[in-house]
Amino acid sequence: MNNILSFVLASIILAIIPGPDILFVITQAVINGKKSAIMTATGLASGCIFHTTLAAFGVSVIFQQSKTAFWCLKIAGTLYLLYLAYSALKSDKKLIINMENKAVAGFKKGILMNILNPKVIIFFLAFLPQFISEKTKHFVFDMIYLGIIFAFVSWTVFVFCSILASKFHRIINENPNSNKFVNKFAATSYILISIWLICD
Repeated sequence: MNNILSFVLASIILAIIPGPDILFVITQAVINGKKSAIMTATGLASGCIFHTTLAAFGVSVIFQQSKTAFWCLKIAGTLYLLYLAYSALKSDKKLIINMENKAVAGFKKGILMNILNPKVIIFFLAFLPQFISEKTKHFVFDMIYLGIIFAFVSWTVFVFCSILASKFHRIINENPNSNKFVNKFAATSYILISIWLICD
């Protein structure tokens, strides 16, 4: 029980610390509104469970031991973010803010953002086992269980950020001349996140 409480506290602290994921969620909230941002948060949380499963079954070790595999995934994630930046600059306000299905688009962005970040893979491989007893007979189950808790904690923090940031979305929508700002804000955010991921 003490391990679980410690793990939850550590997860809250890690989720609150400013990082690429929170910046990504805030960007979606400002550009596409609360619903899209919450689905982005859901996508990111789903990605956490995906990485937990890889770590639990030992697949993550490949990325820990192979620099080539690690950098290939890292570059893929960076290129995806640069693609989003390019799309933002080439789109008009209607395409960015009033997507036909913002929820689905937000979820896809969130899960791709997380899955294509190799640092998350290494993080789970190093972080989760610290809260698992060496005597456990159910290592895989314990890893996935902790991963689900971490995903839920992160999702809660991201949703809270989404709600706060979405207020700026309303302000932007009220200004008919805000499309250029929206596009540049989106592109800049994606580029900053890509630099953050590739250089850290």
